[in-house]
Amino acid sequence: MAKIFKDTTGDSWRLSLTVGTLRDVKEQLGVDLLDSPGDMPTDLGGLVDCLWVVLFSQAQSKGLTEADFAARLDGDVIAEAVDFFMAELAAFFLKIQPSKGQAIQGIWTKTKELDQIQAEAVGSMLGALSFGSLESLG
Repeated sequence: MAKIFKDTTGDSWRLSLTVGTLRDVKEQLGVDLLDSPGDMPTDLGGLVDCLWVVLFSQAQSKGLTEADFAARLDGDVIAEAVDFFMAELAAFFLKIQPSKGQAIQGIWTKTKELDQIQAEAVGSMLGALSFGSLESLG
């Protein structure tokens, strides 16, 4: 089932993956999500590129360029859009290759958990720093 998210201007985007959209991603980005969904980019630029390819026809109908589209994606929007993308990718495979769909769901869940643990660790380390110790560095 398609997921819908809103960008920073309030425009809605319908995220739905098909064989056609996944082929477009492979053709335009060289990322073969049909045969190797584990190759999904994890960097922000790669994720935005995937979203752009999948949502291109909608962006075109709104008269948006790739730069216009990217400008509408703040941290909250991109987080939701990527979560939806991963949910759609898992759902795509759950029906035809259940083990692959479950693996995608599990890996994405664990990735998010690890990111949260790392963020908490960084916060703890930063909280332990004092301005006095920073002044001694200069």
